Amino acid sequence: MGDRRAGLVMFAWLAASSAGCFRPAPVEGAPCSSSGDCPAPLSCFDGRCLPDEPPPSDASEPPPDPDAPPDAPAVGCTGLQCDDFESGDLSAWAINRSQGGLTVALSSAQAHSGTQSVETLVPPLAVSGQSAYVFRTSPPPSQGVLAARAFILAPQPIADFSGVLIFRNASSYAILTGDSTRRWTVTEQTTNSMLVDHRSSATAVQDRWTCIEMNYTFQPPHIELYVDDVRVLDLAAVEPAPAYSEVGIGVTRAPAGGFHVFVDDVVIADKHIGCN
Repeated sequence: MGDRRAGLVMFAWLAASSAGCFRPAPVEGAPCSSSGDCPAPLSCFDGRCLPDEPPPSDASEPPPDPDAPPDAPAVGCTGLQCDDFESGDLSAWAINRSQGGLTVALSSAQAHSGTQSVETLVPPLAVSGQSAYVFRTSPPPSQGVLAARAFILAPQPIADFSGVLIFRNASSYAILTGDSTRRWTVTEQTTNSMLVDHRSSATAVQDRWTCIEMNYTFQPPHIELYVDDVRVLDLAAVEPAPAYSEVGIGVTRAPAGGFHVFVDDVVIADKHIGCN
């Protein structure tokens, strides 16, 4: 009697009729032969005899639900302008340098979030009042609210009316500074050149990221100042008809000893923003 082929072990013998005849039939899922063979029409996949189409590699994962909602879109800017400066690009901003030798540049030396912020620096000079900041211009509103929020870090005291935020036009402004006692102060210069300081009881702290936000309501003119989400000023403005077309953030005013500020996570909006 001739030798049986190894592939015959892959057959199961089933009863084919009541007359006691048998016919071989391949059993799906049976082990492949030692040589990796399977009886037709099966083929060997991963040691088992299976139909000629192999199972998909991700068969264990359920198919996608056609009725499932799409992934939520990325959260975008909800203000008039937003920037965390991670793009490495300042083209969305205009730059104010009151004279040469002043710094307004992207920097990785400090960051509130991510890896970059804007560094603004006025070195010690013979005169006070110099500036170096980024700003946005737009048509001046006559009603509603203008709000600006930023995280700032000053490596030196925020004192002697060092400024970090300004709303202005050609003839008037409202500027956020630290006064001679390092209290956060909003100073208005009106169209008739009158200067009015609105001092808060909150201390401006150096070398720490601080969330500052100034809200200016145009009709009736009203100022609110928030520091780390706490409202520290809430009062009527002196300027009777403000029309601010510029929002600037950075060294908006330096004393004669100079001033240095890092700026990050800026939002300009038409309503209160908050620090989150």
